Amino acid sequence: MPHEKNPITADQCRAARALTNMSQEDLAKAAKVGLSTVRNFETGRSQINAHSTG
Repeated sequence: MPHEKNPITADQCRAARALTNMSQEDLAKAAKVGLSTVRNFETGRSQINAHSTG
């Protein structure tokens, strides 16, 4: 499968969390990923794709 771009940017992710009053911890739990995954994505240290979230 070809590499796909993220459907959301780190800035959009942070903005969406702010609008919904959701913490990084809340998002990690809801997405069933580790807190470090959310932190790394939002700081640009890693990319997330549909396959990595199971």
